[in-house]
Parts: sequence; C-alpha cells; structure tokens
Amino acid sequence: MKHSRFLLLFALGLIAFFSKAQENRGFGVAQATPEIIEGKKYALVMGNNIYDHENAWPKLNNAVNDAQDVAAALQQFHGFEVTFLQNSTKKNFLDAFRSISDKVQKNDRFLLFVAGHGDFDPDLTKDGYLVFKDSQDPKVDSYRGTYVDYTLLNSILDNLSCDHVGVILDVCFGGVFNESLRKSSSRGQNNMYNRIAPETYAKMMLGYRTRKVLTSGADEPVTDGVGRNSPFTSRVLKSLTSTEKLVSMERIFQTVRSETGKGLLNPFGSNKVGSDFIFRYKLEGILADTNPLGNNEMDPKDHALTLVQGGFFKMGGTEYDAQPIREVKVDDFYISKHEVTVAQFEEFVLATNYITDAEKAGNSENWRHDPRGMERLKSDYNQPVIYVSWNDAVAYCNWLRESTGDFFRLPTEAEWEYAAKGGSSSKRYTFAGGNSAFDVMWFDQNADNNIHAIAKKTPNELDLYDMSGNVYEWCADYYGPYHNDDTDNPKGPEAGTDRVTRGGSWRDYEENGSPSYRNSFSQGEGADDIGFRVVRATYE
Repeated sequence: MKHSRFLLLFALGLIAFFSKAQENRGFGVAQATPEIIEGKKYALVMGNNIYDHENAWPKLNNAVNDAQDVAAALQQFHGFEVTFLQNSTKKNFLDAFRSISDKVQKNDRFLLFVAGHGDFDPDLTKDGYLVFKDSQDPKVDSYRGTYVDYTLLNSILDNLSCDHVGVILDVCFGGVFNESLRKSSSRGQNNMYNRIAPETYAKMMLGYRTRKVLTSGADEPVTDGVGRNSPFTSRVLKSLTSTEKLVSMERIFQTVRSETGKGLLNPFGSNKVGSDFIFRYKLEGILADTNPLGNNEMDPKDHALTLVQGGFFKMGGTEYDAQPIREVKVDDFYISKHEVTVAQFEEFVLATNYITDAEKAGNSENWRHDPRGMERLKSDYNQPVIYVSWNDAVAYCNWLRESTGDFFRLPTEAEWEYAAKGGSSSKRYTFAGGNSAFDVMWFDQNADNNIHAIAKKTPNELDLYDMSGNVYEWCADYYGPYHNDDTDNPKGPEAGTDRVTRGGSWRDYEENGSPSYRNSFSQGEGADDIGFRVVRATYE
C-alpha cells in the first residue's frame, strides 16, 4: 500500500514538473509573462539604383522604390524612426550607421534594410559585400576596399548596444551574410506565434537577445523584378502593411517563403536560440494620425528634405493652359517631402510673432483653423497648414533662410512639376506616385470633404508625399502662359496679379491632381485648400 502511494505521488510530481516546464517554454495557458520593456525603434533603410561604374554595376529599376516603400511602412505601421539613404556612397552609409549606433540603448530595436547590388568573392576572401554608388569595378578594386564586407557588417551589427537587431537584405548573394545562413535550408526557427497570444509571444521574444537576418536568396543573383517592387520586397511589404496584430521576422519569412519559395532566415552573432525580431504586436497607437516623417523642424539636415537631381523633362500637359509642352531644364534642388504642417508654421509664428494676411484682414478663419472653420486640436497639427497666403508662405521661407543660413524659398512652377513627375526617376504616372488616384491622393471621392494628415498616401518616385491632392501648393511664379523660349530653369512671367498653385486638393476632381494641372490665386489671399512646401535651392 505504501509502495502504491509512493508511485502515485511520484507520478503527480512528474506531471507537475512537466506542466511547469511547458509553461516556462511558453505553451502553458497560465504562464505569467513579465512586463514588456520597450525602447525606441530605429531603422537604416538604403536603396541604390545608380552606380558610378555601370560597366560593373548596371542601373537598377526598383531598389530605390523598395527602400522607399519599406521606409514608409516602418514609419506608418510600426513607429520606427527611419534614416533613409538613396544611391548612397560607402562613407554616407557608414556615417549613418555610426550616428544610429551612438543613439541606440539596450531595450531599443534596430533594423537594417538594403536593396541594391551585392557581390561575392569566391576566390580570395570567400566573403560577400554590399555595393555602393561609388564602389569601383572589382577588376580594379580586387580587394573590394570600396565595398562593405559582411564580416565587418556582422561585427558592427552584433556589437550594437541594443538587444534586438534585425537585417533584411534584398541584394544578390545576400545569403553569404554569414556561413550558417549560406549552408542552411533556412526554414525559420519556430511557428510558436501561431499557437500563443501575440502579446505573450512578443513578451517572450523581447526578453531574448535577438540577431536575425532575412535575405532574398543564397549565394546567387536575385531579380530586380518588374513593376514597382522586387518579388522579395513585395512580399515583405505585404506583411509590414498587414493589419495583423503581430508582425515579426518569422512571420515575414513565412510569407516570403510560402509565396516565392525563396528567402533565407537565420540567426547571427550573439543571438539567443529561439529568438524572433518583433516589429509590432498590437495595432493601438501605431496607425494613429501621427507624423510618420519625424519631428516638426525644417532643418536643412533633416530627413524631411530630399535631393532632386536636376535634368531635362517635358513640362506641360493636355490642359489648355499647360501648353505648349516643351523640354525644360532644372538644376539640382532639395524639396520637403511633405507640405508644411500646422505645427511647423506655429513654430515660425511663435519665433517671430508673425501675423498672417488673414489675421490682418480680420478674417474669422486663419492658419489655426480647419476647412470647417473650427480651431484645430493639437492632435491635428500634423495636417498641412491652410488659409496662408503666398505672402505668408514667402515669409516662412525667409525665416527659415535667416534661421539656417541656407537658401530656402518656394519652388518654381518648373521645379514643382519636375519633382511631382518623379524627376529623373519618373515612371510617367498619371498622378504623383501612381496611376490610381485612390492610392496616392486625397480628393473629392475619398477625402470625406476634409483635409488629412500628411504622408498617409503612397509617395512618388522621389519619396514625396501628397504632391497630388490634399491641398494645393503655392509656387514662386506669377501665373501666365508658357513660352517656348523659356526652358532653362524657367521662373515664369516677370509680373502679374496671381500666383501659381499646383497639385489639386481634398475638394477637387481627380483630374486636378495631374502633375501638369495649373491653378492660380491672388497672392495676398489664402483658402481652406491651399498650403505649401519649401525648397532649399543651390542657386539664387
């Protein structure tokens, strides 16, 4: 009898032991998970289409698009602070890496995304490399000193101060990022996220030291693809922009693998076994109406400005006042990625005690109001400022110029149209950023008769938001007919009564969102659908 009692107690003890073990592994329903300790999310996103040595590194079509779209998804859907590099040199890449490494803390998350050319030396180093705009032909640079080798990149990434590091490489030979990745069939680590609650899974994963890399292929070339994105990145974006609560590296890998049959996922460095990189584990607070482009300062070094490389383009369109269509040259300039927001304009007013034309005239509606005439809540200060005249916009530019020492001004009509059409990267879309008005602009069919926060629609080829729709934008030029002989950085008529506005608005038909569509307004008056963006020019 005593023997039977002993066996019973022993069996109950084993059951209790294994139940506790299962709970500790994350399978127990009653598991008590610790509070999530979260820091900030940082990302370095690079896309390179153009290379100085095209004989070795031909121009790509979609690498910049891939990077732009991933950057936008990380900002809008996951709350990352993104540093974006386009057609970057090796020095710019390493400088950006150092800047981020100086900021990250233990509980922060860091993601590196790269789209472009990659290389592999099968003979001397047997190492893989990232290729940059200024990387030389490997026949000349046999030691690849103008590249970044994966051995160095592994070391830099592994030594970052943060516990959670993820890497996504859409480059040729990306699978040689490390030896274990190249040799692995790489079907991920686990599917635990399918079996337990998203927050429970996230708490477990955020407690691990994570070093994960996802690549588009092994030691092989990968396709740039047709359309806007590569096959690999289009699947990554499908996961990043989903409305699922939990988005993790494992989840993205499963999507890529199931739809393309390709993709490799492996740990590297000091990764803890069973880890996963968490992008998001809940929707609350991520898809809110916040500014996905960062702070409200318009600084010349701020990422809210993008370089537009000069060139020639066909200016004009089918509209009666957009003819004749002629070839126009514009020089390099920087332009803000989005319209000036209420918050940015408020900073100017507070710094200068500026009084707008609407306020001087005693109008009941001014820059503080929305299109319905209601005073805006602070939560709406990431919407474009409206009710500002051309004079007010110029005053704002002059303040920026005095504050920074750089030549800020309104864009010329030619610059605005060139940027809206995508500059030298133009794909000749119907609207700025695409052929579907619903994808790229707020207009009378989808705006719900109101203005919207900046950067909520798809950007154009230059990563510029809302060039079509939301609000018209002031240009520097007087409104007047085009002339065939005005083709070198045209600045419009020397005199006039009205100033040009461009881009269409929330109240307009979609046709008004065409990059060639022109409108005009008296320079001393504002309206509930006119705002502006700024240019930092390289000439006066």
